[in-house]
Amino acid sequence: MKNENWPSTVVHHFHATQSEIQDSPFIMDKEIISYDSTMNNIHLSKSAALKISNLNPLIPEGIQFILTIDKVPTINGYFINKNASEPVVSYMIMNKNDTLCHIDRLLPGIRNDARKDSNLISAFKTTNRLQ
Repeated sequence: MKNENWPSTVVHHFHATQSEIQDSPFIMDKEIISYDSTMNNIHLSKSAALKISNLNPLIPEGIQFILTIDKVPTINGYFINKNASEPVVSYMIMNKNDTLCHIDRLLPGIRNDARKDSNLISAFKTTNRLQ
């Protein structure tokens, strides 16, 4: 879906499959402290925040990420450059050195919000990390 008001460099959403997931995660489960499903914020350890801030995503391409539950893709999106002003039509996490990351969303016309996925909420609730 293209909006004529957006520049042609808009990065679009992608869908990942289980076979596309790396064997070792970029952010380990133990580095995820909690998830606030009301505000769509994920609280990370300092080490995870540093990993994200050390990324150097190009403007506007970003770097793909996949948040998984038991190796099943749940949220597909992009780590985006903190200086980016171009729209990313997907889920986005900014590459800043902050332990509180907002999972932003710009997906026009799509009603289902993966940030509210029942499996995601259940996983954080089961591990006592849902705020």
